[in-house]
Amino acid sequence: MDTSKKSVDKRLIMRYNDYRKQEKGEKNMEYKYNGKVYEVPNNVVDKMMETLDCSMAEACETWLADNDLITNDEQVALDKEAKSGKRHYEKSDKIRKKVEKVRKVDEEKGFLLEIMRKSLENEANIAEIATKTETELHFSYNGSNFTVKLTKHRPKKA
Repeated sequence: MDTSKKSVDKRLIMRYNDYRKQEKGEKNMEYKYNGKVYEVPNNVVDKMMETLDCSMAEACETWLADNDLITNDEQVALDKEAKSGKRHYEKSDKIRKKVEKVRKVDEEKGFLLEIMRKSLENEANIAEIATKTETELHFSYNGSNFTVKLTKHRPKKA
């Protein structure tokens, strides 16, 4: 904000009649700013003048800016900067290196599936047992197809 005395007096002019209303104790004062008239609460202006140690014109201008009734160049620049802070996702021109993912083979599952495979071969006389993945066995019995999938559950949290 430009706080020089001349520029503030030019931009924000208090009418003599409004000043008289304030002396009578009325609630709002009328201030003219850039050709527009705004009502500003007297008690707020008085409090700002005391706490900020500023003139009546500066207090009114501050109140108008705080309530988004007026904007200044600095405020507009900050708003633009804040709005431009959004992320814009675009495809990059850089070629990313492909990372090979190494799958962990669970030896416990492999051991248990091998025991199941042997017991099916020996006990149920099933000759063709296919391994679909590390965790699945696929076989046929009496004309029906079966799949056994072994799942290892995570331990429960305490």
